[in-house]
Amino acid sequence: MRVGGADIKLNSDGVLKGAVKVYSERQKNRAIKLYYQHKSVTKVIQCLGYPTRQALYTWIVVRDSPPKIKASKKKWNNKPVHPRHPPLELKLATVHRCFELGENVQ
Repeated sequence: MRVGGADIKLNSDGVLKGAVKVYSERQKNRAIKLYYQHKSVTKVIQCLGYPTRQALYTWIVVRDSPPKIKASKKKWNNKPVHPRHPPLELKLATVHRCFELGENVQ
C-alpha cells in the first residue's frame, strides 16, 4: 500500500507494524485483577484477548513497585556578592583588574 509517498507495512491482521497500542487504566486494572485471580498470564490473554505478554508483565512490575520519589530541584545560589548573571560593569572591571593591573582574579 502506498499513501503520500511513504510505504506502510501492515501485518497479517491488517494492523500497522510497529504501532504501539494504548490501553486505558480500566483495561490495565481489569487485566491485572484477572492475573491475580488466575495467577497465569496466558489465561488473562486468552480470556481478554489483550495485552501482549510483555505489556502485562510490565504492568504487574509497575503496580508492585513502590512509587518513585522525584529528586528536588537544585536551588541556584544567586547572592548579590556572587550573582549568577553579573552586570556588564562588573565584568569589565574584572577584566581591567586582571589584564591591566595584573591581579589574579578567580
